Amino acid sequence: MKLLASNCYELGLARAVRALLEVRRRLNPDVWFLSETHLDNAKADNIRRRAGFDHLLVHESDDQSGGLVLMWRDDISIQVQGITKNYIDVIIDNGVSWRFTGVYGELE
Repeated sequence: MKLLASNCYELGLARAVRALLEVRRRLNPDVWFLSETHLDNAKADNIRRRAGFDHLLVHESDDQSGGLVLMWRDDISIQVQGITKNYIDVIIDNGVSWRFTGVYGELE
């Protein structure tokens, strides 16, 4: 299983989305954590579909900063442990269970 974590400032921009999809094509992760997305649920779901993932977990941006997204394929089982504006915490099961916490912290 391959997990990728990326800081994706300004995913609302077309060039950023194209770059993200190119990374997806090259690295082909099973689970992808994105931080600082600046996305709402609808836009995040559009990215999920375009990237070819089956599932999505989102903490929406406040339009100024932040925004977290976790995407994964059907053959991966995810159990949400917690989600806030600063982290997504899950148990991932792909035959072996393990914990993943994706974190985004403000500079201040």
